[in-house]
Parts: sequence; C-alpha cells; structure tokens
Amino acid sequence: MFLKLRKRPPLAVINATLQKELGAELDLLEKSRKQVLARYLIVGLIGAIGTVLILKAHAAPRVMEAYAKILFAAVAGLYGVLVFPAQKKYRDSFKQAIMVPVARKFFPELGYDPNLCVRQGLFDQAGLFSPTPNVYLGNDYFKGKVGEVDFEFSELDCKRKTGSGRRRRVERVFKGFF
Repeated sequence: MFLKLRKRPPLAVINATLQKELGAELDLLEKSRKQVLARYLIVGLIGAIGTVLILKAHAAPRVMEAYAKILFAAVAGLYGVLVFPAQKKYRDSFKQAIMVPVARKFFPELGYDPNLCVRQGLFDQAGLFSPTPNVYLGNDYFKGKVGEVDFEFSELDCKRKTGSGRRRRVERVFKGFF
C-alpha cells in the first residue's frame, strides 16, 4: 500500500507565487546571469579574433603553433579570471536566494542544503559502483521522510584517481543523483 503524498499546486500557481515572493531576487539574479554571459562572450570573442589572426598570419608552422599555444593560455587564463568566479558566484547566489526558499515553501517535509551531499560511507555501503572512488564531490543535499521511510539524495561526482605524472589515470565511477 502506497502512502498518499500532499498534492502540489499547479505550475502556474508556483510561478505566480515565486514571482510575487521572489521577484526582486529573480531580477537581481537575471542581471547577474547576463553579466556572466557577457563575460563568456568577451572571452569567446577574444579567442575567435586570435584564431583568425593566427590563421591569417603567413608564418612558419612552428611560429603559428607557438601563437596558438599562447592564445590558448591567454583564453584559459581569462576564463579562469573573468568567467569562472562570476559563474560560481551566480550559482551560489541562485541556490541561496531561490532554491532554499522554494524547497522550504513547496517541499516543507524536505530538508535542503545546497552545500552538503550524501555521506561517502553511505555511497560505499550501497555497493552499487566499482571501483571505490577516492575523489568524492557533491552538493544539493535533500533529506526527508515518506511515511516510515527515511530518504536522502544529492548530486554526486565520484572518481577514482590512480598513478601520477604521465601514468595518472582518472576513472569516473559515478556522476548524477544518488
């Protein structure tokens, strides 16, 4: 016999409630999202212009290869300085400003923590994946109870790293919700 769960309101009601209660936060996040997108476009444009200039240069292959390596390093550096921090800040802000209140309002029977994940011991104890990961990352932890059954889940990225230097190997053991 299945337990009957509380029925959720229609999506239109959820959207109207979110706009009413979280409209200001959504507007700020949209502005932030557009700033992150602009940074992506700037870095992409620099990479594209650099690629065209390298292709237009009538230099020896070794010189062109050196230019390409410099361009790659510059674009990767710009991404690391301009895009990645802004992207992480946006994602963290979204989770705190939107996901936490939404989970609290529409799923009060669930606990939610954007920074936690299912314990590695629980993952290992399940015995579903092999080999055992030695790199274990995760977030978006949910915990709750339906009837007498406790449950928890989160997003996980589990890997197994072996060797070092040129012999270093990384095998993805599991990525997804567990």
